[in-house]
Amino acid sequence: MKNETIVKTLRVIEARTRLEQARLAGLRRRARALLAAADAFETEARRAPQVEPAPEEAGALLIAARYRALLERRAAQKRAEAAALEPALAEQANRLKASLREEIMWRTLRDEAAARRRKRVNDREEEWREELARR
Repeated sequence: MKNETIVKTLRVIEARTRLEQARLAGLRRRARALLAAADAFETEARRAPQVEPAPEEAGALLIAARYRALLERRAAQKRAEAAALEPALAEQANRLKASLREEIMWRTLRDEAAARRRKRVNDREEEWREELARR
């Protein structure tokens, strides 16, 4: 295979690897953001005002309980969304690994082709020197 073809293919593979890395990083950022939002909702639920049960404050107690339940539901929803990203994260990590393996293969081909080229050049130069020494 020609060196130019190998180099061009390697560039394409490197670009694809960078794209896969960016996609994986984006998914990880999204999962971290969802978990951070869940933590914020849980923190807010813990800080929600505590109302002492009194006959005249029954409405306030009900409102506080509903608010806390709402925050806990939102936290659970965000955690579920983050958990739903796990298969996509695993798949993207596998794509990145495959792309990295392919990149390594093409780098090896490029390095082997360069070594063969250097050997041919060195052999020609050695032949030229031997020819020059014979004269």
